Parts: sequence; structure tokens; C-alpha cells
Amino acid sequence: AYKHFKFIERRWRSKPEYPGVLWHLAEIEILRRRKWRACRYVRKLYNRFPNHELTKDWEIDLGKVKFNGRTTKCVATLSDQKKRIRRMQWNGFADRAKAEITSLKMNEKLSQFYRDQLEAEYLVNEGQAFEAKAILVKHYKVHNTSFDYLNLLAKASARTGDFDLAVGSYYKAYRLLPKYRRGRKALFRAAFLSYQNQDYDGA
Repeated sequence: AYKHFKFIERRWRSKPEYPGVLWHLAEIEILRRRKWRACRYVRKLYNRFPNHELTKDWEIDLGKVKFNGRTTKCVATLSDQKKRIRRMQWNGFADRAKAEITSLKMNEKLSQFYRDQLEAEYLVNEGQAFEAKAILVKHYKVHNTSFDYLNLLAKASARTGDFDLAVGSYYKAYRLLPKYRRGRKALFRAAFLSYQNQDYDGA
């Protein structure tokens, strides 16, 4: 079964049946007692298809989600949760995304920085960049060496018209990962914003 589903998984990624394929692959890996592989497919369902018929009852705390009647105990990363929130907003489920953010903010096991990043991501996507920037700036002194934080701060700053902070944050993010694709993308964004701001030499 694994061989057959893995074969079509590579070919059906743009088809509406794709979430079902991921579901079956997760089931198969659980039966093969390969939990880490099962969680990989569960996370894909969690962050890419939050509003699908198979996953519409899932919550933002992936560890508490029921999969075939059993708790998954899989762990979602901050990146997974950001993708999930963004997908919901893109698909017109902003209210549900906001409710999940609110529930996560009440989880005192998570750091304030972690919760604030998710809330800021939501606000930026909703066009409330000034509110997002105000939340993020509070953490700058402590977390200015976090690549994801700098990218999000730059994104919010660019949308508020604070190009100096946006360019500086993108460039600082690039300096953290200069040899990786994500780092090069941050460098390009810094250059593009400099160009938009008519700083042609900087660009």
C-alpha cells in the first residue's frame, strides 16, 4: 500500500484528491510503527489543508488532534502554525484563524515571544501592519538574531512604510544565513525595497 500511495503522492499534488492520499499515507505509517513519518504527513494536512473535510475539526494544538480516533501526539513547529493561519486567511476563514490565535495566546506553556509572532503574522495578513509592528518591535533587543523574527518584522515594517527598518531587518536576516536560499531571498527583498525607496546605490 505504501508503494502505491507514495507513487501517486508525487503525481497528485495539484489534485483535489491529494489530502486523501496524505491521510492514507499517515495511516499506513502508523501501522508500520513509523510515527515520525506519520507525523510528517499529518503536519502536511495540518498546515496545507486546514479547511478540508478531513481536517475541519482539527485545532491549532496538533498534539491534541484526533487521527482515526487516537491523539496524534505530533508536534507542530512555529512555521507549521504560521502556514496554517495563512492558509485559513487565504481561504476566507479569517474568523477561525483568529479564534485559534486567541486560544493559543491563553497557552502559558508557550513563550510570549512565540505567541506574539503568531499574532503578528495574523495581523500582517489581515492588513493590520501597524499593530503587528508594534507587537514585534518590543522583542527586537532580545531576538534580533532570529531569522524568522527578522523576516516578519521586515514584512510588517515594509507595509507601514518604514523602509529603513525593513531593509535593515532583511539584510540582517541575510547575514544570518548567507549560504542558504532563504538568506539569499532576504537579501533580494532588501535590495528590492531599497530600489522602491529610490536608494539605487543601496539596491
